[in-house]
Amino acid sequence: MPNSLEGRLFSYDKEYLLEENKLTYRGASKSNTKTLEIGNQGGTAVIRFSNTEVGDYISNEDEEIKHDGSLLAKTEAQLDDLRFNVEFDFIIHLKNTSYISHINVELPCTTNLIEEGTASEEITDGFVFKRM
Repeated sequence: MPNSLEGRLFSYDKEYLLEENKLTYRGASKSNTKTLEIGNQGGTAVIRFSNTEVGDYISNEDEEIKHDGSLLAKTEAQLDDLRFNVEFDFIIHLKNTSYISHINVELPCTTNLIEEGTASEEITDGFVFKRM
C-alpha cells in the first residue's frame, strides 16, 4: 500500500496490510500518496492489490532474481491462475453528508501480464456517487 517508509510508493510489508478492510485517505490542499492525502480540488487515491498465492520458484542457478514477468513465467503460472476480482465501496465523507460508489475491478488489468511483468490501470470515469 502507499506510505512506504523507504520512500518507495508501495512496500510489501505486513505492517501495511489492511487489518480492518478499511483504507482512509484524508482531505488536504493537494494529493500526496505517501501520506494518504487526497486533494480537495480533485485528486488521486492510489491503491495496490497483490495476489500472493501464485506459485513458488526456487533456484540455485540464478544470480539475480528479477521481479517481473520472467519470474511469473518460471513459476509456470497461467494467466487464468493470476486473475482475481476486487470489489469495494469508495466513500467520501463530507461535513454534512456522505457519498458512496461501489467499485468492481477484475485484475490483472492487462492480458499480457506474464510478458509485461507489471500491470496498472487508471480509472477516471464510470463511477456514480450516490448520497448516503
